[in-house]
Amino acid sequence: MKINTRIFVIVATVTLMAIIINQLFWMRNMYKSYQQELVLAVDASLEDAIFMEYSKRLEHLEGPRIFSFNVVNVKEKDTSQIVRREVHTEDSTFWVEYNKNDSKYDEKIMQYLLHKSMPVDLDVLNSYLYKLLERKGFPIRNTYVEYIDLKTHHIIKHNKPGNAAKIFMISTNVVPIDILNTIGVKAYVESSPRTIFKRMAMQLLLSIFLIFISCYCLFYLIRSFFRQQKIERMRQDFVNAMVHEFKRPITNASSMMDLIPFYLEKKDMDKVDSYVDGSILELRKLTAYTDRIQRISNNDPERILLDKEPFAIEPFLENLKKKYASRKDKVINLSVVLNTVHQVWKVDKLHFSNVVDNLMENAIKYSNNPVDIEVMVCDAEKGIELCLKDNGHGISDHDKKYIFDKFYRVKSSQTKRQTGFGLGLTYVKSIVEVHGGTIRVEDNPSSIGSAFIVFMPV
Repeated sequence: MKINTRIFVIVATVTLMAIIINQLFWMRNMYKSYQQELVLAVDASLEDAIFMEYSKRLEHLEGPRIFSFNVVNVKEKDTSQIVRREVHTEDSTFWVEYNKNDSKYDEKIMQYLLHKSMPVDLDVLNSYLYKLLERKGFPIRNTYVEYIDLKTHHIIKHNKPGNAAKIFMISTNVVPIDILNTIGVKAYVESSPRTIFKRMAMQLLLSIFLIFISCYCLFYLIRSFFRQQKIERMRQDFVNAMVHEFKRPITNASSMMDLIPFYLEKKDMDKVDSYVDGSILELRKLTAYTDRIQRISNNDPERILLDKEPFAIEPFLENLKKKYASRKDKVINLSVVLNTVHQVWKVDKLHFSNVVDNLMENAIKYSNNPVDIEVMVCDAEKGIELCLKDNGHGISDHDKKYIFDKFYRVKSSQTKRQTGFGLGLTYVKSIVEVHGGTIRVEDNPSSIGSAFIVFMPV
């Protein structure tokens, strides 16, 4: 089933954006959740800090107690939770009402009795609040407390730092600390994103990792899709080229064989022999095409079996010069430079000859007339390099990345005029790698054209 490229890209992009937006919303909600957790932690810590500060004040009472605390005459007003009790001190007696489930009523009575003679120490209270928040995993730098008259809503005193106005702070509710609800405290703590993000570190890392994995998977999917399309186009080009190459000898052979009966009737045996020879020649071309396709298609390294044997390089290069000097279609100027101490190599003669022939044929096919080719053999570290330079049309940097891929052909006006299957260089690379070597292509440094460098280990 063919998939429209534009639709595929749109769907992939929308999917990726949906994943990213979902993660952003998730992180936003997580941030709010941790912010709410901070608020609850501050409220709970403030209540604990109030008790700790109150206990510290009681410990520092010096001399005889200036009052005594007795609770007498317990009277429940009704069946509700409210309890009314009488409190006696050295200089006064008063009644208080409170919820009988309030476990801190003793503390609140004492807070009321102490608030004039020994009021809340805001610095101590603030230090306790800071330490409690730090224990709960909120290392907040800036905190301060306000001491408030609940009847007039006037701030009696505070320990607000000078830079508090420049910092985003969150506040607690006013916490009444005495039994008659006449005084209370209110805390402010810094709510910087950095503090919350520290708490969210693991979730943030997991979210970023998920976004990264999603991006990578979608990128890989899109890349595979376009690569598949590219392979499909190359396959179609290969089929078209193969049909074109096969059609000519088949058509020629068929035409000549159709004429053979006509000349047999006329007993023109010269024509019959000529057309028979021509048909055989065209069929041999067809067989050669078939053998070549079969040879370069089966280039899987695991399927290539090498028959290595000693191979003298100098006679091989001399025969190469003679072979291509006899070409009639183009003038070929082939120069050979042999600069190696390794005169005998151990390679598969048939496959290595095919490698050199493929490189030579490409150089001739994609060069103008005359063709200048230089074959240079020299020593390299742990091996030998065979460099074949031509004065052809050259290869762009983009095409250099893909010319060894199966079915790939350079898109240019010169290559369109030449027939080919896009398998030759794939076969060359496979044979070189099976021998343990490498092949690369560069620009010809001395002129126009290209240079193919084959490295073979010794």
